[in-house]
Amino acid sequence: MMLSHVFGKFAENINRIVPNLPKGASPLTGATLKQIGFSVYAEQVQMSRQL
Repeated sequence: MMLSHVFGKFAENINRIVPNLPKGASPLTGATLKQIGFSVYAEQVQMSRQL
């Protein structure tokens, strides 16, 4: 119910984006978004190099 309030009617053909959703901190949110049709568009990777 909250997601449809935030994102509007899912019958409308528009892009809906959830930026920077931490998978580890929000497993229920991620699973719910996937269940209603969201998919991964891009992922971030943190890299470091010892100098």
